Amino acid sequence: MKTTINNWYLVELINNTRSSSPQIFGEVLWGDIVIDDTGRFMPGDYVCTSLIRSREQSTFLTNSGSAYVCQGKGKLVSVDLKDWDVLRQGVSPSELTNIKSAIRLDRELPSPDEHFTKVEKENKSGKSKMN
Repeated sequence: MKTTINNWYLVELINNTRSSSPQIFGEVLWGDIVIDDTGRFMPGDYVCTSLIRSREQSTFLTNSGSAYVCQGKGKLVSVDLKDWDVLRQGVSPSELTNIKSAIRLDRELPSPDEHFTKVEKENKSGKSKMN
């Protein structure tokens, strides 16, 4: 019994540790259900698989023993291993990429002196939201 998916991604789960260079932990599939012979999913549902054990053309077998047939062209993406659970909750790899790019951590902040001087002035004038 197989599950057929489309709009699919082959997701490389990257283990980013500060002590070594990034390594591929494993691969999973993420896609939309077309047909599910196993009865677990409805058409239009998403699936994020367990780790992929093997591949034969467009059919992938997972460590849990499930078989997935991929229709059409897929996309290869790399995702941080810590975000695997986000994918399993239904966020697509492209949505995850958009979210991460929207959360920019490289913004310039004022110097601590400038920041705290501003906060102190707001506190004295009663404008502070932290009362």
